[in-house]
Amino acid sequence: METFVPGDNPAEAWTDWRQKYELFETAVKYNKEDDATLIALLLSVIGKSSYKDYLTFEFPTLTNGQTRTVKDVLDKFDEHYKPYPNVTLATFVFNSMLQKPGQNFDSFVTEIKLQADQCEFGAAYDRNIKDRIIQGLRDDVLHEWLLREPELSLKKTLELCKFAELSKLHSLAMSQPTSSTQIDAISRQGIKKFQGPNNSSKQQSNNSKHSRNNKNPAQQKQRPCSRCGSHHTPRNCPAYGKSCHNCQMLNHFTSVCRQPKRQQPPKYQHRVSTIECNPDIAYVGTISTSQQCDWLQEIIINDFPVTFKLDTGAQVNVLPLSVIRKLKNQPSIHPTSLEVCTYTGDALPVVGESVFMFVVNNQHCELKFIIVDLNVQPVLSAAACTALNLIQRIDSSLQVSEKCNVNLVNTQSSDNVYSSSVTSNLSINVPNSSNNSISHPHKLLKLIEEYSDIFEGVGRLPGKHKIILHEDATPVIAASRKIPLALENKFKDELFRMEQNGIIEKVTKPTDWVNPIVVVPKKEGSIRICLDPRPLNKYVKRQHYQIPSQDQLLSKLNGSKVFSLPDAKNVFYHIQLDEESSDLCTFITPFGRFRFLVMPFGLKSAPEVYQKVMDNIFEDCLDTDPYFDDIMIYSKNMIDHYEKFKKVFQIARESGLKLNKDKAKIAVSELKYLGRIISPDGVSPDPKKVSAITDFPVPTSKQELMRFLGMATYLMKFVPKFSQ
Repeated sequence: METFVPGDNPAEAWTDWRQKYELFETAVKYNKEDDATLIALLLSVIGKSSYKDYLTFEFPTLTNGQTRTVKDVLDKFDEHYKPYPNVTLATFVFNSMLQKPGQNFDSFVTEIKLQADQCEFGAAYDRNIKDRIIQGLRDDVLHEWLLREPELSLKKTLELCKFAELSKLHSLAMSQPTSSTQIDAISRQGIKKFQGPNNSSKQQSNNSKHSRNNKNPAQQKQRPCSRCGSHHTPRNCPAYGKSCHNCQMLNHFTSVCRQPKRQQPPKYQHRVSTIECNPDIAYVGTISTSQQCDWLQEIIINDFPVTFKLDTGAQVNVLPLSVIRKLKNQPSIHPTSLEVCTYTGDALPVVGESVFMFVVNNQHCELKFIIVDLNVQPVLSAAACTALNLIQRIDSSLQVSEKCNVNLVNTQSSDNVYSSSVTSNLSINVPNSSNNSISHPHKLLKLIEEYSDIFEGVGRLPGKHKIILHEDATPVIAASRKIPLALENKFKDELFRMEQNGIIEKVTKPTDWVNPIVVVPKKEGSIRICLDPRPLNKYVKRQHYQIPSQDQLLSKLNGSKVFSLPDAKNVFYHIQLDEESSDLCTFITPFGRFRFLVMPFGLKSAPEVYQKVMDNIFEDCLDTDPYFDDIMIYSKNMIDHYEKFKKVFQIARESGLKLNKDKAKIAVSELKYLGRIISPDGVSPDPKKVSAITDFPVPTSKQELMRFLGMATYLMKFVPKFSQ
């Protein structure tokens, strides 16, 4: 009898252990009436840690003639390891259960029933079991089939699912190709029948004729699939969804590709995908045997050199068992609950996990690896490569620019220079105009200094928004996505900052919706935590508010000579959510659940809601057009521009709108707006986009031509007779 180990879930572990112990007690045939012996037996097998717990138990005082029974001791352990049943948590876990990749149906049902026993469903037990089975199935076809049944009981659901699983296995067995004496050799020209060196053409003709005559009628009628080259049942083509290595098109294999053959791809393609459904499953492909284009790094483990592949898409570090057997001092391998699966859902043979001390770049390091019983290329994950400085991320779109100071144009005296912490990053240009009565630009700068509060803190616009869902909305509870090791500290800091600023708050109560998140890196090196509300977006009702087109906005600028473009800070965070809507925006992280108190990025209705609020706020401002985070102010002279500028700042202060001083452009005669260059002369194309077209290489394929036409169409209004 094994000793009791509480583990991470003592209540569940104790329930299992007690059931096994009662069977053990019956098997050893001890006298049931001798409680002292039974208590001694229990304490001798329960383990050292639990025995210490027993010594702290307080039992009722025994009266004359009473003895302590083994049931009394077991009940005390029940109270210790199961203080109270948490039905809410058990129901939450139950509603989150999904069929794991490679898990058979019987195993899935057993897990569901064991979890349901803790949920106190009562009379609704069968219905909840049936619903969880249907919602958690991985087979979409079977899922749809079950939903079509009008009156579906639990018994019928179990029968249909078992029947479908067996039918799939039988169909797969029947679809396997029969043995044949012919050997097909794949060459660059296609599939050829391999013949021995001594076979004459006559023998080949006779053998082919004999082979055709020996085939049964079903084999003669059935032709190989044109997409995979094999025989299979209808709608079960293994090439469906796969990409051809020759032409890069979908739904067929390279061996049957009709395009001219290019250089053959590697024997195996190895990719590691991110976890989405289950935090205990890592999805892995097959590791490439080609070393022509891979990033490889030799690392010394126990004085033995091992060549690793640096896989930026990998989630786990993988080491084959064959490599460990070559080490002098073989480390101990510990069991692990992590499942490693291919992207198709096939499980890899995981032996366990082990921690290695190794040397890389003259540094001694420690890293955990998943051990697989498969002869594959050792892999270092993206997190490990980043932490060990083996790879470095470079953002090609990052542009380094010098600090932009105040730019004073058409001034004659140094008295016009005005500088402060608020205005040091603003671009200010006073254009030459006969109607310009503001002879000193410091008046405009003083106005900015006067309203310095609108550049600080987190903005909140008046009112609270309510997210409305369709009536058939089905709540979804997502699993937590793992955060890369290199971003973990930044992630914690950003969570803390958002919580301190009132953007999010910790959630401890149960919620019907739990969304995943997406971590988006910013150019300056920080990160943004965004909601990934794709399941929620399916049921969100839009307001269908008319957002102005870019052509409408640009046409209003005709005749203007002075432009300002204040930039709103974190636009969607200005919209506050009511209590119910905030619960809908609950998200899960490795550090707990949180909910957005404001409108999160990614919500389907967010752009329309924000644009509607901004239009209402600036409704009375002439020549002022808000367009998401940009607020375009345009005038024909500085007199009007100053008044409009002051009114915008006043409205921003009264409404709680916050602006970004680092991106604001104030009173300039030329600026970039909506991808165009705006000036008193009109609207002109962005030189960067023009150079991208002029420097575009001559298209050599249909895809390149479509890409070129898409870029050129963007500037078609600036090209006379573009269609010709």
